[in-house]
Amino acid sequence: MPDPLVPHMRRKHLTNNKNRSVNLKKLILTLEPGQIPENEDEDMTNKIKSWFIIFDDEVTVKPMEENVNVYTIIFQDVDAANEALEKFKDKGFNIRFKYPPRPSPSLHIKYKALADLQIRKGKSLKGYLFTGVVKRGELV
Repeated sequence: MPDPLVPHMRRKHLTNNKNRSVNLKKLILTLEPGQIPENEDEDMTNKIKSWFIIFDDEVTVKPMEENVNVYTIIFQDVDAANEALEKFKDKGFNIRFKYPPRPSPSLHIKYKALADLQIRKGKSLKGYLFTGVVKRGELV
């Protein structure tokens, strides 16, 4: 039987979404008709900001341009965003994280190389078909 303490013999641990490390500071709040205050004279962004100011003094609230009653809440601290998400979900609000867009052929996202990287032809890691090198610090 293999030794369970040998690093290359360890099994991969399945990650739980609650335990994964994410750097998400933005939340999306969608207000239902019953959650909108009757006092329409007051600016809704300031009202929502007053709800979240207890989690982060520098919280920013921006209305979504495409959707009515949908707001982006931006925190300075990840922990404050996580705490606000948990508390407001418990209160019955429709609130979720705002994930950054995923890169795709039509949506390019720049990356900075943290080390010298070899560029391979295709996706396979088996062959030695190198087409170039990306130097450390280079933006791709």
